[in-house]
Amino acid sequence: MMNDYVAPKAVELTKEEAGHLARIPEDPSPDNWHDGADAMEELALSLLEREAVPEIRLKLFRDPEYAETRNKSPEQHFESNGVRGRAILRAPHFIEYLRHWINGPDLPKQAIDGLCQILCAAKFRAATLGQKLRNFPLIEGGDAEVIGALLDQSIEQARGMAYGLNPVRAEPDGLMEALEQLATGASTESGPRCVCHIPKPVRMADRSTATHLYRIAQEAVQNALKHGGAKNISIELTKRAGIVMLAVANDGAGLPEDAGHARGMGLRNMRRRASMIGGRLELLPANGGGVCVICKVRPAELESGGDHERQEQLTKKRRKTPRLPR
Repeated sequence: MMNDYVAPKAVELTKEEAGHLARIPEDPSPDNWHDGADAMEELALSLLEREAVPEIRLKLFRDPEYAETRNKSPEQHFESNGVRGRAILRAPHFIEYLRHWINGPDLPKQAIDGLCQILCAAKFRAATLGQKLRNFPLIEGGDAEVIGALLDQSIEQARGMAYGLNPVRAEPDGLMEALEQLATGASTESGPRCVCHIPKPVRMADRSTATHLYRIAQEAVQNALKHGGAKNISIELTKRAGIVMLAVANDGAGLPEDAGHARGMGLRNMRRRASMIGGRLELLPANGGGVCVICKVRPAELESGGDHERQEQLTKKRRKTPRLPR
């Protein structure tokens, strides 16, 4: 019966798990997969250790009775190809199962968008009812506010289901929020410190460009931690004269010798992403040592509220790199 259906619920990640998730590359390649495999294994083990994954999702992965074809579970398919134990958690193809562990089965985005519209309408009605009940002291109006809060949670959960593991929400503020979460996830109490600095709001209507910029920042942070040995990392997002600049600076090992033709360290992926959005990627020495990765792009659409900066700002030749946290 339809009334018996329970929508799949995303697993709530801890701060440490969110940091692991932020390190998993969207497009696995030999250049970036070593750190991605480490992060995926650590995330999967953490979820299993605290028994956060719903039992049915584990059965779909492990139990052959739930297999879609040939009575062989996905885990058994890995094993038949010589991949066993914890090595499964590091395999590039395991990422689709990890997504299912966290988010449950994929649902049509159109259906969830429709659900969000209904929930937003119900939230508006609840807010209106709450306003009306304030005129009647003998009637408890707090329940309307509670209903509104519950609807807020339902809307966020539905949107999370619709957009899966894409860290950039389909909102103008999505890139800013995602970069702040990336910095939080990369920081630890005893390890590296990562801060995000956005002097003025940078609102982008083009989610594809925003996602590419996020992935460039993610790759730069991973490189700083994995290859540069950085203790401090700074992520800065600015906009001037219609040009968005993303800068990720660190105090690590400095520029690699082959920075101009780099194939490893994810630099090729960052350059590819920059070119896909019509941007330009540069590697510069950071203030106080280390490397600063800079990507500049002029998005087709900006939710800016108007750009009135003077034209000479666009022609300034002096380039500033973000200051590292002290």
